[in-house]
Amino acid sequence: MTENNKRATTSKRKIISWLGTLLIIAGVTLALFPFLQNYYIRYQETSRVEEKINQEPVKEEETEDAPLILPDEETVKPEPQELPENLIPREGVLEIPAIDLKVTVGYGVELSDLKDSPGFYPQSGYPEEGNVSIAGHRTTYGAWFRHLDELKEGDEIRLYYGDKIYYYFVEEVFPTHSRDWGVIEPTPTAALTLTTCHPPGWATQRLIVRAHLSDVVSL
Repeated sequence: MTENNKRATTSKRKIISWLGTLLIIAGVTLALFPFLQNYYIRYQETSRVEEKINQEPVKEEETEDAPLILPDEETVKPEPQELPENLIPREGVLEIPAIDLKVTVGYGVELSDLKDSPGFYPQSGYPEEGNVSIAGHRTTYGAWFRHLDELKEGDEIRLYYGDKIYYYFVEEVFPTHSRDWGVIEPTPTAALTLTTCHPPGWATQRLIVRAHLSDVVSL
């Protein structure tokens, strides 16, 4: 083999080695991206939770509850009622000690609304009266509701909203079809309903956590 051939062979081996290393790095990066994304979102959320709980509460005027809607592109939705003029879209804080969850709750359940935190359904009932409904991701964008399936009857859920803390206790955890509207219908007593995809990463079903209101404490 001539000197030129040896150099060419060495160069090819270096290029192949470099490409192989690059592909490995790319593969590892893609594999870790969801975890890094969730970690970053959770890191940002920690300060938001503390700020929300410690800020001066703003009282709202009472309004009638509006029926909840569960968004689903494949389902013909009932015509939504207009929100009362004095309803101010706002955030609350959801805390579930059993799964070490403490996160702000935003307004809305579209994909863009749920990128940073769970969200109130636009026509959710009010705490203390209606069926408060909250949606959240299970595998992406913080994966806040990843461990909802670990909850059991009697576990406590706290909702910080306005100038009060609402204490709920889990009644049941169950899967249902993604187009089951019954879970978000008005309830005869004050309730909290959490919804997320089921199984993780799929939208064929929804995992539902239903809890009842036990106590209300002013901040």
